[in-house]
Amino acid sequence: MLSIITPVLNSAEYIEENIRAISKLPFEHEHIIVDGGSTDGTLEILDNHRTNIRLLSQSKNNGMYGAIDEGFKCAKGKYITYVNADDRPLSDGYIAMYAEITSERCDFVYGDSILYFKNERRLQRFHGKHFGKFLLKNGVMPFVQPSSMYTRELYEEVGGFNHETFRIIGDRDLFQRMALTQARFRYLPVDASIFLKYGASLADRSRDRHLIERNFCIKNNDRGMCRVVFHISSLYSRLVRSGRNQGGDLLQLYSDGQR
Repeated sequence: MLSIITPVLNSAEYIEENIRAISKLPFEHEHIIVDGGSTDGTLEILDNHRTNIRLLSQSKNNGMYGAIDEGFKCAKGKYITYVNADDRPLSDGYIAMYAEITSERCDFVYGDSILYFKNERRLQRFHGKHFGKFLLKNGVMPFVQPSSMYTRELYEEVGGFNHETFRIIGDRDLFQRMALTQARFRYLPVDASIFLKYGASLADRSRDRHLIERNFCIKNNDRGMCRVVFHISSLYSRLVRSGRNQGGDLLQLYSDGQR
């Protein structure tokens, strides 16, 4: 089973679509929502979806990653991920990733994402990068977080989120520590999530802290090789998708993800 955690804090504008998208995944899963003290009507919306979710109240004021960690600790699934309230999974991509990780050929699987720039009403595909383990070891994110799944065993092996040090890019730190293990990573050229971009993320609101935390994750002082690998992988990912005719119409995929 896949356990999906969603941290929420005053997410009334987005949480219902998030729940609906996750509830449509056609394989065994659970959706755990961890509320950090919402006051904007989020809790009233959640009350209408009790059959589709498990609702937890965050026990400590330890940020978003602390909330996700509480959710993971209560999760029942062998496989886990988290999807923020303003993001959506795409069924076909999640089906492909779930099939791959449950085959036990890998410990961590990731795919592509559709970025939705809300203020510009623009869609753009973010291609996941091959050689993701190498890139992560050097502090470079090769995918968008909701387009990933990993085993609970791997999460526990690295000690989970370091939410005391990382409040902005705890995912990058977590995945980097996972990449430094013997875990097997696998990239699939599938659209797995819709990721909202609108200038109100933690990173957007806290750019100075984001830069400090990002520097903590950089392990390689010579970033030249990372840049070369990143760009080569970007080109290769596009060629792979084109060769397999898996480009997909972004508007149609986005519309399907909202239903």
